Amino acid sequence: MDHATYEERRRGEDREPGYTACGNPDNPSRFAICHPSQYCSSDYFGQCSGGCLSEHNCTELQVCFKEVGENVGTCQHAGNR
Repeated sequence: MDHATYEERRRGEDREPGYTACGNPDNPSRFAICHPSQYCSSDYFGQCSGGCLSEHNCTELQVCFKEVGENVGTCQHAGNR
């Protein structure tokens, strides 16, 4: 990803479905852009982990599927549920 695209995504602009900001955008050492199928597991440290908390963590063709009683799910294609 080039620097201009990173800066746009850091500010919340031009973010594709599934990409989410995590942490403090004014502190690069504590900021990350979580990719699809990742969620922000530490907003303080800007750390992403595998899985999803909602459809915001998945691509536009996926849904976040959670097993009963689980908080973290997996992104699955909408037709696979």
